Amino acid sequence: MRIFGVALLCVAVALTGCGVLEELEEGNKKMDLYMKKKPGSEDAADAPLASGGRKQRASDYFASQRNPKTFTPGTVSSEIVSCKLKSGTQFMKEGDCVNHGGVPGR
Repeated sequence: MRIFGVALLCVAVALTGCGVLEELEEGNKKMDLYMKKKPGSEDAADAPLASGGRKQRASDYFASQRNPKTFTPGTVSSEIVSCKLKSGTQFMKEGDCVNHGGVPGR
């Protein structure tokens, strides 16, 4: 009787998995249908990866930002110090370092 119960349970689990995969496939088809852009639209080249296009590199993304921030020595606040914490070294204001239980350094 136990063997029959275990076999029935295995069959039920196997059949349930097939239904889940079918639902996922149907959902993907619907998403593709709604994500398609019109051929004449301006944003057709900038379509997200749902259409299977080329991935945009992170360096390209950040280079295209309007106001990229670059830090050179002397432009960062002089209040920022290295802070030795239990988890490692972080950089923050001296008061914040003491509040976090760290040891401020220069």
